[in-house]
Amino acid sequence: MIIKFLLFVTIALLTMFSITHAQYIDYFFSYELPIFQYETKVSRPQECSSFETYSYWTNTCSFKCYAGRDCEDKINYVNSELQSMSQGYLDLSGKEDSFFTTDNNLKAVYTVLPDERIVFSDGLDYKEFRDLWNLISYIIPDKISVNYLSEFRIYTDYDSDIIAYVETKPSTYNHDKYLLAINEPVFNSLSNSQKMATLIHELGHIISLNRDQYKPNIEEKDCQAFSTYYGCFYENSILNLFVYDFWQQEDLNIAYSDNSNLYRKFPDRYVTEYAATNEVEDFAETFVYFIMGKSASTNQAQEKINFLNKNKSMLKLKKEIYIGMKRFLTLQKVNN
Repeated sequence: MIIKFLLFVTIALLTMFSITHAQYIDYFFSYELPIFQYETKVSRPQECSSFETYSYWTNTCSFKCYAGRDCEDKINYVNSELQSMSQGYLDLSGKEDSFFTTDNNLKAVYTVLPDERIVFSDGLDYKEFRDLWNLISYIIPDKISVNYLSEFRIYTDYDSDIIAYVETKPSTYNHDKYLLAINEPVFNSLSNSQKMATLIHELGHIISLNRDQYKPNIEEKDCQAFSTYYGCFYENSILNLFVYDFWQQEDLNIAYSDNSNLYRKFPDRYVTEYAATNEVEDFAETFVYFIMGKSASTNQAQEKINFLNKNKSMLKLKKEIYIGMKRFLTLQKVNN
């Protein structure tokens, strides 16, 4: 009786092992075995999108793709986009930003919190508006969002060439905080490289014109560096250094009287025609070329890009934005 019982148990265990082992082998060799393919270092779980998994051990967001074509497609997509960015950026002269609001066409207003989440405050709260912010927030470095960005707006103007703009919030005329506004239908009609170029241009304004770059309420006669209606820029501020190296007082006078004449007179000095608008736009356009790895068509314009490449703080920022661009492209591919 004992022998029969032991034989029964042995057969049962062998059967269980065989089934379990067979299932494991089948799963292991399955073409659809999921693997971690894309992983991003983050500072908090909120930075993960809805389809990603957050790891508390590695502080990363990751998503799964399937071995074979699925993973290949995503990898090739990101790599090809990053490779073509320097060739794919178009001169969007006159279309990047504006210094006026478009309240008549305003669709949604969100408050940007310190952890980069947004809270609906006015208009229409659509999922696609929040999804757009999620993509944009990957490109904007955390320290920029936390320190200088407090509002995100969506507006719709099909007849306008303006894609996006940043401006100081009305309640903070000392440029303490900025709002970012996106013309959704125009923005969504662009290629990925054009979308990123637009956002990077606006970032260039925030980086060079934020409250930590200048001393407010200082008259020009009392300023030893570059001075505008913003105030007196610190000597080591990026815009002061940029203007000191590349803008003469005569050029500034022409820019603020007839900037189209400036480009006609010195076309070789600027990465785009729009850059000749004034020193602020020149920096923002040059910043786009610097971040996206594009070379200028003339030696004089290339000197401005080289200037940014020699600045340690700009190189650090470039690395942060580049990581964000890869994340932006990958999530675009997954969502599509």
